[in-house]
Amino acid sequence: MYFFFLFVPATESGEFLVLDLGGATFRIVYVILDGSRGVKMDNEVYDIPEQIMIGTGQKLFDHVAECLGRFLEQRNLKHKMFPLGFTFSFPCQQSQLDKSVLISWTKGFRCSGVEGQDVVQLLKEAIRRHEDYNVDVIAIVNDTVGTMMSCGYKDHSCEVGFIVDTGTNVCYMEEMGNVESVEGDEGKMCINMEWGALGDDGTLKDIETEYDQKVDQASHSPGKQRFDKMISGMYMGEIVRQILIKLANKGLLFGCKMPSKLLGEDAIQSKDVSEILFDYIVDCITKFQQENNLQGKRLPLGFTFSFPCKQNSLDQGILISWTKGFSASGCVGEDVVRLLMEAAVRRQNSDFYVTALVNDTVGTMMSCGYDDPACEVGLIVGTGTNACYMEEMKNVELLEGEDGLMCINMEWGAFGDNGCLNDITTSYDQDVDDHSMNPKKQRYEKMISGMYLGEIVRKVLIKLTQEKVLFGGKISKKLNTSGLFPTKFLSSIESDSLGLLQVRAILTELGLKCTCDDTVLVKEVCTTVSKRAAQLCASGIAAVVEKIGENRGLDHLKITVGVDGTLYKLHPHFSGVVKKYVQILAPACEVTFRLSEDGSGKGAALITAVACRVAGAEPLPA
Repeated sequence: MYFFFLFVPATESGEFLVLDLGGATFRIVYVILDGSRGVKMDNEVYDIPEQIMIGTGQKLFDHVAECLGRFLEQRNLKHKMFPLGFTFSFPCQQSQLDKSVLISWTKGFRCSGVEGQDVVQLLKEAIRRHEDYNVDVIAIVNDTVGTMMSCGYKDHSCEVGFIVDTGTNVCYMEEMGNVESVEGDEGKMCINMEWGALGDDGTLKDIETEYDQKVDQASHSPGKQRFDKMISGMYMGEIVRQILIKLANKGLLFGCKMPSKLLGEDAIQSKDVSEILFDYIVDCITKFQQENNLQGKRLPLGFTFSFPCKQNSLDQGILISWTKGFSASGCVGEDVVRLLMEAAVRRQNSDFYVTALVNDTVGTMMSCGYDDPACEVGLIVGTGTNACYMEEMKNVELLEGEDGLMCINMEWGAFGDNGCLNDITTSYDQDVDDHSMNPKKQRYEKMISGMYLGEIVRKVLIKLTQEKVLFGGKISKKLNTSGLFPTKFLSSIESDSLGLLQVRAILTELGLKCTCDDTVLVKEVCTTVSKRAAQLCASGIAAVVEKIGENRGLDHLKITVGVDGTLYKLHPHFSGVVKKYVQILAPACEVTFRLSEDGSGKGAALITAVACRVAGAEPLPA
C-alpha cells in the first residue's frame, strides 16, 4: 500500500480527533495543535469484547461509534464539529486518503462483512447512526505511518516507522524514481510494507521450526502472516508453550512429568480450533434465541453444513475434508453434530438438539421442491460448488429395496481429483491448485467456483504481461499479490452497463495502471474465465439430467434445478451461459432453473420437520 507523504509543518493548528484501532483495545485521542510544534492530547482506551471481535462488522463499528460519542460527552465536546484521523492497523488496499478496503483480518479479528469493504465508509455509516454528534473522517492511516508521522513532526530525519506489539509492521520513505506504478521521479513516497506477510510464499521455510509450523497450523489464518507469527507478541507465548511440551515429552523438564498447566484448559492452553469454531456457532445460536425470545424452549435444529461428509444417519456426519479455505484443526474425521452439541454443553445452552444434518445443495433442492415438485436437482455455485439429485433406489447398491428415490449428494467439487480432467486443465489451473490450501483436491471446484476465478484471471494476466502483451510488459507488485481479484470485481468488470472508462477505473482502484487497450484485454480475460466456468458447470448439470432421463427410460425429461450461490445469482452472465449450454448438451431435457429465495435454510427446516414427525416428536408449546 502506498501513501503520498509530506512532513507536517510546524504551523499546523486546530482541534482534531484520532481513532486508533488495531487490537483488542482501541484508543480515542483529542489533539490540539497550537501552530508552534506544541501538542496537547487527551485520550482514553476502550476494550473490544471478544464477541465483537468475531461478530459482525456493523457491531464492531457501532461499538466504536458509541464509545466515540461517550468520549465527546464526557468532555462536553458534542456541540463541536471535529475532523477525525483514523488509524487502522490491518492490511488494506488504499486508493485515496479517505478510502481504504480491508484485504484481510489479522490479530484474531474475524468480523464478518468487512473484508473487501471500505472501512472508512463503514465507520462513517456507524457515526451517522449516532446522530447526536458531528464527526467527519478525513484520513485513514496505517499505524506504522502514523508512528513515523508522529516522530517526524519533530525530527525530519525520521523516515522509517516500526511497530512490534500484538502484530508487527514497517513503513519507509522510498524515492519516487523507484516506484514504477506512479508517474514522476521527484520526491518520496511512503511504502507500507505489510511485512507480517513476508514468508507467505515459502521464503522463510529454511528458518522456520516445527514450533512455528504448529503455531501457524492452529492459527485463524494458516499459511498467512508467517513473519508476523515469528515476531509479534500475539504468538510468542504459544511458541514457548510448544517448546516446553517438546522438552517435557523428552523428560528434560518438570521432573519428567507433564504439568497439567501445560496441557489443561487454562490460560496457557491453545484450544483446538474446532472448539473455537463450534463455541462461536453456539454463541450465535444463543444470541439468536435471546433476541427472539426462544430461551426455555427446547427446539429441534436443522444443521446445514456445506462441506464433504460421510453421513451414516440423518443426525450424524463425519467431516471428510475442509474446502473453501477452511482448515480448522480438530474437525476432520469427527462427527460435526457431536462437536456442535459438545460446544452447546460447554456454553451451557440446552435449548436445542440437532435433528438433521443437511448439505446446502440438498437444502436448496428441498426449498425449491416445496413449491415445485419437479425440482429433483440442487445446485450451489458460490464460494464453492456442489450438486445433488434424486436417484432411483434400484441404482443405490448400498441399500435394499428398489422402490422410490434417494437424494445423492454428489460432492462434485472433487470431480477430477483422480486426474480425469487433466486433458482440459490449463497451466493456470495447475498454478492456482499448487498454491491453494488443499493441492490436488477439489479440482472441478477450482475451475468453477467464485473463490478461485479471480486468481485464475490474475495468473493469466501475469502470463500476458510476461509476454509483453499487457501493462507494457511490467509486472507490478500489485499484480503479484495473491487474491488481488475478488470475484465481485469480475462481476463488475463484465457488467454490460459499464463502459471502458469505468472498467479502467476499477482496475486503477485495484492498483493496476492500464491503457485502454489493456482494459479491453483484461475484460476479455475475465469474460473468458467466467464463461469457461459456466460451461463446465453446465456440462455437469447436463450429465446429471441426462442420467436421470436415461434411468427412467424417458425420451423427454422435464425437470427443475434449484439453485443458490452468489456467483450464479450476482454475476451478470454466468446463469445465462449455464442455461444456454445445458440446452445444447442435453437437448432431450427441458430444464428449468429456479432460484432459492430462502437459501438452503428453508429446505433444512423442512427436513427437520419431517424427521420430527417420523420420530414422533411432540408438538412444541406455543
